[in-house]
Amino acid sequence: MRTERTKRLLGLLATLAAAAILATGCGSDSKKSNSSTPNVGATTTTNAPQTKADAVQRCKDEANKLTGQAKQTALASCNAIETGNNNGVKAQAKKQCLDATKQITDANARKKAEAACNKFN
Repeated sequence: MRTERTKRLLGLLATLAAAAILATGCGSDSKKSNSSTPNVGATTTTNAPQTKADAVQRCKDEANKLTGQAKQTALASCNAIETGNNNGVKAQAKKQCLDATKQITDANARKKAEAACNKFN
């Protein structure tokens, strides 16, 4: 059971780290991409946002479909895309991460998880 909780926490940490990285890497107003990376997921070239403002609005629309801390973290990511400042998303991701560690009953595992969360500075 402990390993299952650890796996879930590590998955959460990976997701939050990916969100923080995504937020810091987005934000170009350019309509053309120099990347050869294909589109992934539901966004295609026919429905992709055409401007940064469109992308931010879509981000907020999707974030509003979530609940609780996940919604707050997602909205912070959207704001980071809009402003270029990722401090808010880092703080929200750290808060969500630390709150998740409270579910870990093993004190040693909880301390390790808290240390990982504190890297969101």
